[in-house]
Amino acid sequence: NAQITSDEELSSILRQFPDGIDYAFGYGSMVLSQGNATSTTDDDPPPKINNNKSMIDVIFSVNDPQSWHEQNLRRHPKHYSLLSRAGGAGFVTWMQTNFGAKIFFHPYVDLDRKTTSTGSADDLGSNERNDDSYKMATSQLKYGIVGTTDLLRDLTHWDHLYLAGRMHKPIVSICQYSDEILEAQKINLQSAVCASLLLLSGGHPRSQFQSSSQIIAARAEAEEKAEADESERYTAISTPRLYNTIASLSYTGDFRMDTGAEDPNKVRKLVHTPGMLDLWERTYQETLESLEKIGLLSVVEMTDGDKDDNATDETATANSSSMRALELDLCNYSTRKELMKNLPSKLQKYSEKVVGIPKPGIVNNDISENMVDDQSLTRGREILRQELANIVAPAARSQSIKGFFSAGVVKSWRYAMAKFAKGRLKK
Repeated sequence: NAQITSDEELSSILRQFPDGIDYAFGYGSMVLSQGNATSTTDDDPPPKINNNKSMIDVIFSVNDPQSWHEQNLRRHPKHYSLLSRAGGAGFVTWMQTNFGAKIFFHPYVDLDRKTTSTGSADDLGSNERNDDSYKMATSQLKYGIVGTTDLLRDLTHWDHLYLAGRMHKPIVSICQYSDEILEAQKINLQSAVCASLLLLSGGHPRSQFQSSSQIIAARAEAEEKAEADESERYTAISTPRLYNTIASLSYTGDFRMDTGAEDPNKVRKLVHTPGMLDLWERTYQETLESLEKIGLLSVVEMTDGDKDDNATDETATANSSSMRALELDLCNYSTRKELMKNLPSKLQKYSEKVVGIPKPGIVNNDISENMVDDQSLTRGREILRQELANIVAPAARSQSIKGFFSAGVVKSWRYAMAKFAKGRLKK
C-alpha cells in the first residue's frame, strides 16, 4: 500500500477548517510514498517520516473563496502572512484569483492532532475513543485554496495545467467528488492519455514511407514477402511507459526541474515506487476502457516475451511476468486525429501540425493513403511538447513568485530552499 497518511488523518485535517469546501484531496510524498522506486517488492514498508520536517500537502476547492477566507482568517489568522492579514479576505481573494495558477498556498502550518497507537488520527474534539488510546502529535501542513470554478476550468481547458496536472497523478480524495468535478476529472484524465500517446515514440513497425515514384516498385517487392499478420500494424505501449509520460506532462517547461528546485527522479518515483503502479492502474482504468470501447486502442496483457521494447528493466520488474499494454497504430492519421480531438481546445488549434499530413506508403503489402511519416511524427511531438511548456512555464513561475506575497518572505524562502536542497541532493 503506497498510502502513508491515513484516510482518518486526512479527514481530521479537513474538520479543522471552515465549511464551504466542495472537494479536497491529499497528495505528495507525505500522503503517497515516493521512496525507493527501484525496490522489487510491494511489501516494502513506507519510508519513515519525520512529521516535524515534512509537510502533508492538501488542496481545498471552495465555492466562494472570499467568504471562505473570511472564516479562515478568523479561525486561523496565523496561517496568513502579515500582508494578507492586513489586506483581509478581499485582498487575499484578489491575489488568489488574479495571479499564478489561481491557488493560494499556506506552507508550514503547524497542526496539533491526536493519533492512535496505530498511527491513525482523529479530530481533536472527538469523543469516540477513550483519551488513553490517543497521543498528541504535531504535523506540518501545506494547504492550497482554489475556487471550484477555477478548478473546473483547469481540468477541462488546461489553462494552467497546475491542478489539472496534479490530478493526472494518483491522489487521495478526502471528500467525495461532486458530479461536476467528477465529470471534469474524467475529461482531464482522457486528455492526459491522448496527449501522452501523441508524445510517445513508436508506430507502425512494418510501414515504409516512400515517395509516390517508389510505390509501384516497393509494392512488387513487398508482394514477394509473406503476408504479415494484421496485428503487426500496431505498437504495444506498456501502461507504465504511458504513466511515466502522463506524470511528466505538468513538469514540461517547469523552471523548477531546470534549476534543481525539484527532484529530478520525481517522475520515476511517482510511477515506480512500490504500490504506486496499482494506484495508476485504478486511476486510469475507466479512461482506458472508454477509449477501447470507441475503438481507438486495445488494452492487452503482455508477457515477458512481447513486452514493449522501450520499457526499462525497472518497468519490467515492477510488473513481474504480466503487464498491461495499449495496442494502437500511432502512425495512422485517423488515430492521431481522434487522439487530438480529445485534447483541450487551446491545443486543438495546432491539430494539423501535431497530427501530421497523411502520405502514401506500403503497409502489409498494400498501399496506404492514411499514414504519417516519421518526420511528421517527430515534428508533431516537438510542437505538442512546446505548447505544453508554454502552458506550464508561465503558471509555474508566477505561482512561485506569488508565494512571497501570499505566504510571506520567510516561509516562501524557507520552502524554496528546502525544495532546492532536496532536488540537488537527489542528483
